[in-house]
Amino acid sequence: MLKKSFIYSSIFLVLQMVTFTSIQGEVLNSVSTSFKEDSLKVSTLLDSCWGKRTSSPSEALALGVKALKLIEEKDITSLKTKTLNYLGVVHRKLGNLEKSYEYFKYALNLAKVLKDSVQIGYTYNNLSDYYLKKASYSIALENVLMAYQIFEKLNHQIGMAYSLNYMGEIYI
Repeated sequence: MLKKSFIYSSIFLVLQMVTFTSIQGEVLNSVSTSFKEDSLKVSTLLDSCWGKRTSSPSEALALGVKALKLIEEKDITSLKTKTLNYLGVVHRKLGNLEKSYEYFKYALNLAKVLKDSVQIGYTYNNLSDYYLKKASYSIALENVLMAYQIFEKLNHQIGMAYSLNYMGEIYI
């Protein structure tokens, strides 16, 4: 009798463990799928934001703000720095230089924490353009040179092209 009881208890425990592991796997898979879907939504919003930054900056701003809200709700840290940079660029296009500067400083701090070299480079480029518009040419040059060095080290062609463009604007 004791032996039967032990066997039944053991079978019951094994079944519970198998069920728990199966449920745990489903939950993790569901969370992973949801995270991918949310990241895709943010990426789509950011693509639209960037595409409209010049032709329709007000619309771009709304898209960027929507992306940032989703990032904060869903804790999608990997896209936050890029979003902050985009919002800074859009504010600059709208003539809100001080607001753009706030976004760029926030983006730079976060990119450094995340060790995101590409976004650090883009933020230095964006700060360079900010200082260029403020006629602080030496500070603009310092920032663009930092950006270029980062992009050169990473062999990031697009980033280097943006840096060279800003260098040209500074020297004109």
